[in-house]
Amino acid sequence: MKITGKSKYAEARDALLALMKARSFMGNKLPSEDTLAKTLGISVATVREALRQLNREGFITKRHGSGNYMHPSALKLGMRIDITKSFEELLQGSYAKTYVEQSIFSVEVCPQDVVKSLQLHEQEPCLVYDRLYYVEDGKLAIAARNYLPTRYLRQAADDLEGNHEQVSLMEFVWAHCLDEMVQTIVKMEPVLSKRCAIEGMNLEEDSAIYQWEEVFYNVLDQPIGLTKAWFHPGLVEMHLLIKW
Repeated sequence: MKITGKSKYAEARDALLALMKARSFMGNKLPSEDTLAKTLGISVATVREALRQLNREGFITKRHGSGNYMHPSALKLGMRIDITKSFEELLQGSYAKTYVEQSIFSVEVCPQDVVKSLQLHEQEPCLVYDRLYYVEDGKLAIAARNYLPTRYLRQAADDLEGNHEQVSLMEFVWAHCLDEMVQTIVKMEPVLSKRCAIEGMNLEEDSAIYQWEEVFYNVLDQPIGLTKAWFHPGLVEMHLLIKW
């Protein structure tokens, strides 16, 4: 295994994860760090750091004086919301084929629930765009609408309106906003599909679906962006692993 550059620990982590998925070990106990290093052709220090990451993620548990034990229950999980940072990555946890379609940017006055979440003034404009996440044979799994108050943009909103740059809200904030994003807060709640303007999911209007509301905050704890998303109940099955 050849590892180079800044991502060597991430690559080592992925290699160890692939090894655990492909092989079984007596009592689920992994070989020693020296053996793993020789198997993968990397240093013990790199293996050790990768194992720390896998321990944090719940794929293994380290017992001092005993060794590292893998958890097949965690290896089988797809769509883990605790270790993914994008909807596309979330879907890739369970689907081999995914793709995204995105609308053009538009400047709009937001609905009242968005005004409240983003602490906007009445009639304050936002840059708005949709991202639709598909799996398998064109099945719409996640529909997301993104809102960014125009006051946080580096350039005039008119210059962006009508653009079709393919970016998640997180990527857009990093590329186009004045303020740096430091954290997000997510609220999830069940809603009826008839309350959401979703086309393409082919759901009955009284179907129960999960609504995801993610607010992006700057260092001053001001909300600088919002993603509202809806998940197809038959295509998205999210998991959360809590490490004790």
